[in-house]
Amino acid sequence: MQYLCSYTHLQRAQPLLLQHYLLAYVEMLERDVGRLQDCRARLNFSPLGTKSLFKANIHSFLSASKLLCPLPPYVLPFQDLVP
Repeated sequence: MQYLCSYTHLQRAQPLLLQHYLLAYVEMLERDVGRLQDCRARLNFSPLGTKSLFKANIHSFLSASKLLCPLPPYVLPFQDLVP
């Protein structure tokens, strides 16, 4: 077993195993991956669902399926039928 010296407030603290030191980085990376996955789930919506505000002639369901994005929950199906 290899011991490292941990630091707190820039001063030496208690001895630490190398495995524990590396596991701290594993936990940090897992937390970052979870945050990125949550960010993707929150932002993965088609922005073309707001086309009814600008009277654009875009079929939002078709474009969202081609972009592989779900529509935002506030887009109702009847909005595509409004000219």
